[in-house]
Amino acid sequence: VLTNWSRVYSTAMKKKNHMVFSTVKTQKREHLFKWVGPIMDTIDCCIAPKAKKIVINNILDLNKYRIGAVLKDASGLMLLDNGVDKKNLHLISGKNSIKQSFVKMKKNRIDMFAYTLESIQYDARKNDLKMSDYEVVYEIKKTKLYFAFNKNTDDKIILKWQKALDEIKSDGTYDEIVNMYR
Repeated sequence: VLTNWSRVYSTAMKKKNHMVFSTVKTQKREHLFKWVGPIMDTIDCCIAPKAKKIVINNILDLNKYRIGAVLKDASGLMLLDNGVDKKNLHLISGKNSIKQSFVKMKKNRIDMFAYTLESIQYDARKNDLKMSDYEVVYEIKKTKLYFAFNKNTDDKIILKWQKALDEIKSDGTYDEIVNMYR
């Protein structure tokens, strides 16, 4: 079921045989789930309207801005872990949190949005938004996306998923799927 990020994340933590597709595997999250992947490499970053001409020289410069981030998402958590003040982070939840973030940037309610670049680009295309009006102003970290399964999920299921992922990567199906979303 597709629903808002924080609900999916909480459900996967609480309910056996539930999983999050997809999430960044961080050191803090590693023990919370059973992992299948990596699905793909990504970049957690902050994007902003080009018209704002924002220049970030180091992570602490982000404290001058209002940053939208998805509730419980790795991008916002990494910002907090690295010195961005909680008061500068505006948490967004709901089914269309990326689209909401673009609206908030347009209405000048936030200055930038932190999330994985591929997801931002995909959602922008899906909602007929022009990514050419936006730019990456800060790269938080290069990361990898995974399937994150509830810890009580049977290891046999985890192994089947990993085997299936490895197989589609080796036979070319994976590349076909990824290219449909680029």
